[in-house]
Amino acid sequence: MEARDDGFLQTAVQERFAFDRTRSERIGILTGSGKLGQTYLFWKEDALFQLPISYLTGTGGWQNSPGYMDGQLRFDREIYPRPLECHTTYFQTKNLEDNVDNHFFRDNFLLGVSCEKCHGPGRKHVAYHRDHPKSPARHIVHPKTLDRDRQIDLCKQCHSGAGEPIQPSFTYRPGQRLTDYIKLDSLDEQNQIGVQSNNQLARLAVSNCFQQSEAMTCVTCHNSHVLERGKLSLFSRR
Repeated sequence: MEARDDGFLQTAVQERFAFDRTRSERIGILTGSGKLGQTYLFWKEDALFQLPISYLTGTGGWQNSPGYMDGQLRFDREIYPRPLECHTTYFQTKNLEDNVDNHFFRDNFLLGVSCEKCHGPGRKHVAYHRDHPKSPARHIVHPKTLDRDRQIDLCKQCHSGAGEPIQPSFTYRPGQRLTDYIKLDSLDEQNQIGVQSNNQLARLAVSNCFQQSEAMTCVTCHNSHVLERGKLSLFSRR
């Protein structure tokens, strides 16, 4: 791990006979909140790849990213659109119809999970309210007005496993039926992988609270606009 004047880099060194081979790539994007860890991506022209070393918060140390083995000088794990859907708000792909293409427009992406992830594209909303600042909200999705299944779909995008894309990534919009865009694993399949942030919907669905309610959703307990991690007494009251 290197901090240079021109940025942060990961450098691999492989000793071969009387000389060393090295390769360095600049950290272009980091993903992960840090609760469990973080991993790092780099650009090669317009193609996006994962760097070979990630950080795990639980152990407080560095380890190989998935798919990378010790002793190999490799930087070749491609990053496809579907994983980015859960860690970013938007990436414009070079090939809209191909969900296994790691080529993107480097000047058209929105990092992090922002308002538009749950409220939909905001360009028309912003333009209208600049001219009508006192008007009720227009040209935007208010999740509370959606029925329970469509509300849950907003969270299910990222908290029900990776699934298999049916439509091009980043084309789903709040209020639409998620199953028209992503084929998800069954609840039983998701619950077999252990407790993970990407299968929380499956665990909610098998709880007595959820099954005995016609209105309970994720936001019954979680305020999506406030970081409430670890506040167990607050969740118990709700």
